[in-house]
Amino acid sequence: MPDRYLRREPAGGIVGGVEPGDMTDRAAQIRLFLQHLSAERGLSSNTTAAYGRDLAQWAAATTGSRAGDLAAPALEGYLGSLRRSGLAPASVARKRAALAAFCRYLVGQGRLSDDPFAAMEGVTRPERRLPRVLSADEVARLLAAPARGTPKGRRDAALLELMYASGLRVSEVAALRWSDVDAKRGLLRVRGKGGKERLVPVGAPAMATLAAYRSPNPPSPFPRREGGAWGEGRLWLRAKRQPNRVQAPAASLRSLRRGGKGEGGVIFPGRGGQRPLGRGIVWRAVKEQARRAGLPRLPSPHWLRHSFATHLLNGGADVRAIQEMLGHARIATTQIYTHVATDRLREAYRAAHPRA
Repeated sequence: MPDRYLRREPAGGIVGGVEPGDMTDRAAQIRLFLQHLSAERGLSSNTTAAYGRDLAQWAAATTGSRAGDLAAPALEGYLGSLRRSGLAPASVARKRAALAAFCRYLVGQGRLSDDPFAAMEGVTRPERRLPRVLSADEVARLLAAPARGTPKGRRDAALLELMYASGLRVSEVAALRWSDVDAKRGLLRVRGKGGKERLVPVGAPAMATLAAYRSPNPPSPFPRREGGAWGEGRLWLRAKRQPNRVQAPAASLRSLRRGGKGEGGVIFPGRGGQRPLGRGIVWRAVKEQARRAGLPRLPSPHWLRHSFATHLLNGGADVRAIQEMLGHARIATTQIYTHVATDRLREAYRAAHPRA
C-alpha cells in the first residue's frame, strides 16, 4: 500500500496498513466497522449483515495480495473484476457503497490518511427497476388462499393481511408485538430501518384477521417435534362468503382493544415461541399461499408492499402520505411508484381509446 494511505504511530508502527496475507487486522477492522454501523449509526441488522457480506467477499477475494490494500487502483481493479464477472450493476454499486463507507470509517478513526474513493471517478447510479406489483384481483386471491381453519393458515392469513394492509417490510411484520396494536384506532406502531418508529393505519379486515389469529391462545403453527399432527381443535373464526371480510369472535376483538394477557409478546413467534418468525419462513409462507391461490407469478413478500403503495396511489392517495406510511426517508424513493401508476394509465389508454 502506498505510504500516503498509512498512518504511523510515533514509534513508527503502521496503524492502518494490512500486511500481505495478514487477515487478522483486516477482519478486526471490519468487525469494528459493523459494530459502528449498528451501535452508533443505528442501521438495521439486515443492512449491517449486507455490508458484512460485501466486505467479507472483498477480503476473501484479495487475501494474500497487495490488491487488497485500500488504494484507489486496487479498489478500481476489484470493482472492475466484479463487473466483468457479469454481476448486476445494482449489486456492484452496493458493494462499492460498502467499501466506500468502510474507507470513510477508517479515515475517521485515523486508520487511513486519505479516502481512496475521493480519487476515483464516480459511478452512474444504475437505472432503478420498476417495482413488481400484484393486481387487485391477484391480491384478493392471495389473501383468500390460507386455510383459516388451521393454526398455520390463520398465521399466514394474518401475515398476508398485515403486509398488504399496511405496506410492511418482512422484518417489520416479524418484529411486531401485541403491544404495538391499537385496535381501537386501527393503528400499528412499526419499527423500521434504523430503529425509527412510525404509526401506520390498518384496515378492518386485517384487524379482524389478526383478532381471529389471537383467539384465544392459538396453538403453534409448527408441527410437533415428535411427528404427531396437531388435532383439529376448535375453529376460532367464522368467515363470511367474502374471503377478505373475516368475522372474528367478539371476545378476540375485545382482547385486542384492551391488550390482555401477554400483550407485549411477539405476534408471530418462531418455533421456540419467544423470538420473532424468521425471514425465510415469511418468504416460504407467501410463496406457498401464492401457489394455493393459483397465481401465475410467485411473488416475494416485498411485492405486497409495492402493491400497497401502488394501489393507494392509483386510488388518489397523496405521495407524501404514502412516504410516511412506508417509512421512506426520501420522497424520491416513494416516487418510483408514480412511474408504475403512469405506466398502468398508459396501458389503459392504449387499450380503450379508439385513436390511441
